[in-house]
Amino acid sequence: MRSSSGGAVDVPELPAVLLRGSDSGLEPGTWHPIFQLLTAGTAGAAPTVCLLSAVELRATPAAVLVAARSRRAAANLAVNPLATLVAWDGQLHYVALELRDRIERENVFGYAFAVGDVRIDDIGVATRPLQYQMQEHLATTERWSLTLAVLRELLQRRAAA
Repeated sequence: MRSSSGGAVDVPELPAVLLRGSDSGLEPGTWHPIFQLLTAGTAGAAPTVCLLSAVELRATPAAVLVAARSRRAAANLAVNPLATLVAWDGQLHYVALELRDRIERENVFGYAFAVGDVRIDDIGVATRPLQYQMQEHLATTERWSLTLAVLRELLQRRAAA
């Protein structure tokens, strides 16, 4: 079904690249996808983009968990629980999200989102993924051990609910 914007169609599931996740095996020099989390604090406000690696995401068909250090995203989500996650998996996917739970640990913000609809950009133009090259220092400077702990805590909270 084509959307009213003419550029995206509803699809039944999240792209595989989101469902895979990653918390290891990121060798220096290798390239990995960048995901974009778009949030806006108030109606009519310009969206803020928070760039994420697969380390900072966990997903099931019905939920997306995110751990990030973006204070802007945190401020926006405190006002407006809606967000969009952009992922590339052969083509662009737009995932509508609604915040259901949030935590903060040492300035790392964890979010549990319910998945709304998933749309694929189908305008017929070839695209390439946004990527980053893994560097040895990233796991430390991005505090991925704390990121993983926040994601684990969100998973435990969801399991207990």
